[in-house]
Amino acid sequence: MGYLGEEAWYWIDAYGNEYLLGTNDTKTRFIREYGGVDMPEPVHITERSPAHHGTVHRGWHYSERTITLGITLRPGSRAALWDELGSLRQVLNLIRGKGKLKAIIPTAAPAATYTRYIDCRVNAPFNAGSDNQPNTQSQNAVLQFTASWPLFYDPTEQVSRKAFNGSTLQSLVVDNAGEEYAWPRYVIYPPANYAQVRLAGSPSDYMLLRYDITAATGPVTIYVVPIAKDDAYGKRAIGAYGEDLTYLVSKESRWFGIPPGRQTLHIAATYGGTGRVDVYWHNEYLGLGG
Repeated sequence: MGYLGEEAWYWIDAYGNEYLLGTNDTKTRFIREYGGVDMPEPVHITERSPAHHGTVHRGWHYSERTITLGITLRPGSRAALWDELGSLRQVLNLIRGKGKLKAIIPTAAPAATYTRYIDCRVNAPFNAGSDNQPNTQSQNAVLQFTASWPLFYDPTEQVSRKAFNGSTLQSLVVDNAGEEYAWPRYVIYPPANYAQVRLAGSPSDYMLLRYDITAATGPVTIYVVPIAKDDAYGKRAIGAYGEDLTYLVSKESRWFGIPPGRQTLHIAATYGGTGRVDVYWHNEYLGLGG
């Protein structure tokens, strides 16, 4: 763990309520130390054969991330300290469901900052015992959060749009400025008959919706999100009225993320259409800083 300084951290609960954990302008509540905000731990998947030396590397993934924040409360009086502790307990109550941490990080430019979010859950109660009180009007506490999806992200949702030109492949450019794959949602607007989306240069990264999107049916939203990242959506196609259309996505399709950097998607309406595709994503990062 290390000294955090002037960064501001917030907890945002499942209902969107935002609570400042630290550091505030008057230093009556500040972050004392932190941990778990850099690259998450990788897990390597290997196999080995009894007839051969060594192992075969099959892939890897990042483990879930645990973030610890050491905070100090010093509101100015003993009564106000108990009020602060009660407010903190209510904010972190597990009955409020999962939420997100928000970090505002200073940059080298004067008064400039950037913001990162990470979706997580409260993982452990904070210790508010008298043994962690430097004096009768202040309290040290350590808060612990766990992120099943261990990546930070820019809260500003990015978007790129392109119209169909029938079955002719059109290029849609996506600038993924993050450090990891972006998991997008596509909104396909009518008219578009059997819309398809491909990642240029990768023949296996291909998605086809076996559906004629008309003005009567309205737009279709396709979520390409790993379950660990979002329990609610996963990999699904949703109609304009909330109906589940996932079964209309071709079985030959491969749900794919968008690699970092400038990428080109090819879109087409296989059997005709002049609607459009909107691609939404968040830039995701392995840690804070940079």
